[in-house]
Amino acid sequence: MYYRIKNRFEVDLLRDVLLKNDVPIIVLERMCEITDILDSNYGSERSSTAMGGYLFFFPTEEDYINTAPIVLQNYNIDSTLYEYDDVLAPTENMSWREKLYLLSSDDSLIFMYKQ
Repeated sequence: MYYRIKNRFEVDLLRDVLLKNDVPIIVLERMCEITDILDSNYGSERSSTAMGGYLFFFPTEEDYINTAPIVLQNYNIDSTLYEYDDVLAPTENMSWREKLYLLSSDDSLIFMYKQ
């Protein structure tokens, strides 16, 4: 399973679910930051085919492993061609990561997932 998040409104709707499922606050804050940037530059009411891109949130490592390749294939993206891969919330046993893929100069996909 994954969440395709387009704007800040959608992050706010998921806030309680994410916090109940032990998603670190730093990950939630980063999701808000990313969607605020998309909203201010491309509009919070943009259509699903408009420029700007999406945040794909994978709640579990298994979700990421099983679903991310399918999403990348759908968008014709090579999994090794990301712009950056950052650790958001490292812990002893796992970390949350953020990975950016550019589709064009005005369109991107951001993956957030456990590892």
